[in-house]
Amino acid sequence: MRIALGDRLSGFIKFYSMGPQGRYRGVAENNFLADRYGPLDLVIYDDAQRMTTENMGISFGRSRMKIHLYDG
Repeated sequence: MRIALGDRLSGFIKFYSMGPQGRYRGVAENNFLADRYGPLDLVIYDDAQRMTTENMGISFGRSRMKIHLYDG
């Protein structure tokens, strides 16, 4: 994907954590406040091997570009 000089990227870097029993609002969780932040440009999902099938499905719609890192 090429980004033209006139394109704007979302203006923040934020760390989100997914926790047990849904206590945290991870980007790939249903309780993440997506409307509050608007469309995200890039989300990096570290330890994606811990994600559920439901989380994976949600993650695909959260940003223009996404990276899922799996530890083997």
